[in-house]
Amino acid sequence: MNCCISVRKFLPCLLSFLAGMACMVAWPMVAQEKAEPPAVKKVALESPPHRGLDANLYMQISAEYRACCIQAYQLGLNRLNAYFRFQINGSIMDPGLGGNFTGTGGSGISGNSNGTTNPFGFGLNGPKSERPAAIIMDLDETVLDNGAFQSYELHNKLAYDQKKWDLFEERCGDDVKLITGAKEFIQYAQKMNVKIYYITNRNEKYKENTLKLLKRLQIGVPAEQLLCATKTSDKTDRRKLVEKDYNVILYFGDNLRDFDERFKMSVSSKNTDQEIKTAVEQRKMQVDKENRWGQSWIILPNPAYGEWAKVLGRGEKDLDLLPPSAKLD
Repeated sequence: MNCCISVRKFLPCLLSFLAGMACMVAWPMVAQEKAEPPAVKKVALESPPHRGLDANLYMQISAEYRACCIQAYQLGLNRLNAYFRFQINGSIMDPGLGGNFTGTGGSGISGNSNGTTNPFGFGLNGPKSERPAAIIMDLDETVLDNGAFQSYELHNKLAYDQKKWDLFEERCGDDVKLITGAKEFIQYAQKMNVKIYYITNRNEKYKENTLKLLKRLQIGVPAEQLLCATKTSDKTDRRKLVEKDYNVILYFGDNLRDFDERFKMSVSSKNTDQEIKTAVEQRKMQVDKENRWGQSWIILPNPAYGEWAKVLGRGEKDLDLLPPSAKLD
């Protein structure tokens, strides 16, 4: 009897103890359930994977691409020498530099066989420009080779990501190389006392990083001659800033917008097929109407990215942009 009474007295205490232990065991689990899960890092996967592989391999391993770059900068050197001959003699002595093509396909190629084509925007028999000569150059894929960034995207099957590019600008200056021919042309222009202004859409925030990598590549650039992007990718105002004080005789770029904002692609992959095809053809027509290609405008090839690629639909309907298929079946 006394034993039963003792058990009855002890039982409530035992139950309270066990309940407390259960709460202590369960509490970490409840806390874990209520804790916010770590944020998932969102990245845009490329579709189809490696769609840019051939383009980037062309830029990195083909001798043909290298030859294109050498050709562009050799043309620039020829145009620069032609400018100095004009300044001294009032004429272009080498007929080949004057342009001796008569385009028959609406290509915008024009000129006279006697070498009197005006490549510099002022009359050959008129007064020479009083403003000092200058050159405007884009940086990425014009002077700088960012193949390491493209490789990162391809190895990770990623589409372009602005945040990743910002990190590349900030941290990876040592991975950047020079486009073939750029250094020799730039050093020659500097030797001839022609100022070069670099108008780039690299972020103003990382301007010092860009100046450091250019110095490492043995291209010294005064800070005031590097015009980075602040609020817009439109380079018009920055070009005008240079053109106000200088006679800009040459422009280099890999994107048509490096030369004129009217070449901006007016549509994206979200537009209708017909709108896309119309915009593509309009840009081609604008290019054909220009007569400055190879004269004061020199463009380098970039099959990896650019304004032209804004209409691509991540592989979904891009085949529709190709010409009609040959009838081989």
